[in-house]
Order: sequence, then C-alpha cells, then structure tokens
Amino acid sequence: MNTSTHELIEKGKQRLYKNDQDGAVVEFRKALLADPDNDITIGWLALGLTMLSKHDEAHDLIRNVNESSCAEIYIARGLLFGKRDENPQKALENYNHAISIDPNNQLAYIIRGMEFVYSDLEIEATSDLEKALAINQSAYALFSFASMKLMLGDVEGALNYCNKAIE
Repeated sequence: MNTSTHELIEKGKQRLYKNDQDGAVVEFRKALLADPDNDITIGWLALGLTMLSKHDEAHDLIRNVNESSCAEIYIARGLLFGKRDENPQKALENYNHAISIDPNNQLAYIIRGMEFVYSDLEIEATSDLEKALAINQSAYALFSFASMKLMLGDVEGALNYCNKAIE
C-alpha cells in the first residue's frame, strides 16, 4: 500500500469514528482509485457503505473477495449478514473471523459487541466492549458502551460513559 492510499484510509477512518460516514466513504473511494486491488481499502469502503445502508453496493464491492487477511472485509460481511440478511449467526461468524485475523481490531469488538446486545447476550456484549476499551479508550468505543448501557436500561451507566467520552 502506498503512502497516499494509507493517508486516505486514515482520514476515512477518522471521519467514520466521528460519525461522518459520507465523508469517510469519499476518502475510501479516493483510496480505492489510488489502489484498486487493496483488500484493506475495499474493506473500509464496504464498512462505510454498510453504515450508510448502501448494502447492495457494499455487497457488490466485497462479493469477489474470496479469502482475505483483511479483518475489515469480514467486519463488512458481518454487517451485511446482520443488517441486510438479518442473519446474526453468520454476522457473528464473520466478526469472529475478523478478530482471529486481528485480535486488536477495536472496531470488530465494538460491532460484535453491539450484535450481542441485539441478540440479548449481555455478558458477551459487555466483554467485547470492555475489550474494545482496553485496546483504546476512544470516544467511539465509549459511546458504543454508552449505547449498550442505554439499550439495557441502565441510563445512569450510559450517562457515565457519555461523560467519559466527552472529557
């Protein structure tokens, strides 16, 4: 991966973590133009598209990527299985594979943790979100933990994590 592609991916990731999915997709598309066969770029672009509910476009992008050593490809596939196909088991299989590729991938733990929340698996969700926070106490991870707390009815816990995120 060349320097400009790497810089564009990093810009896109920062936008994604700030909930600017449209801006992230723009950066990832630029990176893909610079390096069209890069699985990392394809994975991040597919993630951004999925977060914008552009599931068919994300699916078309990653459909021809068979085996990859890029965790983001499997995170994107997991999101597609979870959101588009409503198949949480297949989603979890892909998140697990992403984590086996990159055990320090904070995003994989966050997204898998939220899938556990939607599946009413509170212990597993808490474990994954704690792992995400252990990797990096990013605002994105803290707000994800707050979202989980709120979904589980713990308003005070949610506010606590929101306050930590904005400190």
